[in-house]
Amino acid sequence: MSHSQQLKFNQNPIALIGNQCVMTEQKENEVDIFSLRIETGEEVWKETFSSKTALDLVSNEAGDLLAALEPSGKFKLIQLSTGKPLVRVTVISI
Repeated sequence: MSHSQQLKFNQNPIALIGNQCVMTEQKENEVDIFSLRIETGEEVWKETFSSKTALDLVSNEAGDLLAALEPSGKFKLIQLSTGKPLVRVTVISI
C-alpha cells in the first residue's frame, strides 16, 4: 500500500515526470530511487540498488528512463513514470 512522506535531508529530486517527482535517498550501502505524487506525497514506486550501482537518466522516444547497471552485471532500464522495467539483462565480460 502506498503512503505519503515528508522529505528527508538525504533525499534529492532527480526528475519531474507529469505529476510525479522522482527522488533518490542515499543509505549506508544502498540507494533508493522512488517516485512521489507531487500533490499528495504518496509513493508511486520504489527500487533499491547497491550504492555501487551505476545510475543514469535517459530520455528518448520510449519516455524518461532510469538506466541501472549493478556491480554483478545486472542491467535494468526502468520507466520513470511507472517504475516498471522495460529491459532486464545480465552483462557478462568475456
